[in-house]
Amino acid sequence: MKQQLRAILELTRYREYLKFVLIISLLGVATANGIFGWRLIGVVVANWLIVAFAFMINDVEDAKDDAQNLTKAKRNPISAGRLSVSTGYTITFLVVFITVILLYFLGLRPLIVGVICLVISFLYSWRAIRLKSIPVIDLLSHGLMLAGLLLLVSFFAFEASISYRWIWPFLSVTLISFYGQLHNELRDLETDLKVGIKNTAVFLGKVKTQWLMMTFLFLGVVSGIVSLIILELIPLWVLILAAGLTLILIIKPLLQLRSNQSLAEKQESLRKPFEIATAIALTLQFLIPWG
Repeated sequence: MKQQLRAILELTRYREYLKFVLIISLLGVATANGIFGWRLIGVVVANWLIVAFAFMINDVEDAKDDAQNLTKAKRNPISAGRLSVSTGYTITFLVVFITVILLYFLGLRPLIVGVICLVISFLYSWRAIRLKSIPVIDLLSHGLMLAGLLLLVSFFAFEASISYRWIWPFLSVTLISFYGQLHNELRDLETDLKVGIKNTAVFLGKVKTQWLMMTFLFLGVVSGIVSLIILELIPLWVLILAAGLTLILIIKPLLQLRSNQSLAEKQESLRKPFEIATAIALTLQFLIPWG
């Protein structure tokens, strides 16, 4: 029983998204001028569950493919035989049920956006359709389900009137998510070629994908800067705190960089300190009264 519970926890892959989902959720709340309370906690948990479902259904549907890659076979508890496919499906859709209930209490618009996000997440991995195997569509669906729509769930949980404050933050997190998706596709390029997945990276090739990655990252950062200037989403002290923590946390990864590491591996090792620092700073923005 204990081993099965551990396998279920592994299926959620929670370590991969807790921080970035927290960041996106808090940005959505800040865009709507929300404050700390049960609604903020509820929307963060709801977004965590939405992304948990996306990762879980992906591993359930990809179990056979992941078995062909030694690294993925160890990570995926179904591929490794630590969890059955039927149990994986049961737990995965239990997460959907809990998520929908939580979204219902957050309001109609968060419920609608959240359900759309869940549907896209399912179609992204479901083998009968597999949006992630369709060039361009894989980027759009990834950007929406793991970034843009999460921000809108948070925003609409606090914003009752018609407002377009969400546009620039939405563009920023979605474009950066495009970058993240291409990063993942480059990482998995060898396996995807073996199993016949035809995503954007496979279609464009390694070099063009790297250029497109950096373009999306640049545009996402520019949109983020515009959001900060126009909407004043984040107080100056929060930005300074995030920058200071990033500088402290990034020292160790910088010292551990090796010349034989790929560009994607180097970017990944430097991304984590930034995520941790930003998550801490944004959380304090809502917890500290004078913030």
